[in-house]
Amino acid sequence: GVSSARNAALDVIQGEYVHFLDSDDWISADIYKNAVALMKSQNVDMVIMSQYVHKPEESAVLRTTIIPVGKYNKASIIKYSCGVKGKRNIVATFYLGVTNKVFKRELFYKEGNQIYFPIGMKYLEDGFFLVQVLDNVRCGYFDKKGYYHIRTNEESAMGKLDIETLARKMLNGYQALCDKVASLNNLIYSTYIRNAYKRSALYY
Repeated sequence: GVSSARNAALDVIQGEYVHFLDSDDWISADIYKNAVALMKSQNVDMVIMSQYVHKPEESAVLRTTIIPVGKYNKASIIKYSCGVKGKRNIVATFYLGVTNKVFKRELFYKEGNQIYFPIGMKYLEDGFFLVQVLDNVRCGYFDKKGYYHIRTNEESAMGKLDIETLARKMLNGYQALCDKVASLNNLIYSTYIRNAYKRSALYY
């Protein structure tokens, strides 16, 4: 599974910077050069980028276009990661995932211990990992360019689900994340995650 694979990588990585790339997606050639340059020039711990979504026989769509480019503190990154409802009910979000972010490797340790992805969590496992990592972040930088390319597949396990089943899986994932984050005893995270859950419930 994805958590086991990523955890195996976390045990062997030696570089200063880390990015997670899913097997069916792809990246622009200059993603890492630009991300590292921004981390150094802006003195930030991570770079968040926009993403292109590619669907069969459709034009690519760029995500996250309404959030301004620039530097964000920890609270703002958490807030936008869970989503902020804006004008015309459009949700502005960095997404609660890891693939559109390049991290400093040092963020993956809490009190000297490696932070891992949860085994057995079927949805939003990256969200549980991310909220712990964000606890170590001072600030990050959002780059609106779409360096990351998501390939959607209607024949995938998720693609074959009807909207009601998919909604149930997403809400169950957020509920599991609420429960796990609450155990961390961190009010700011549990508040944001619970608000994200409520927005998802209302949306679906």
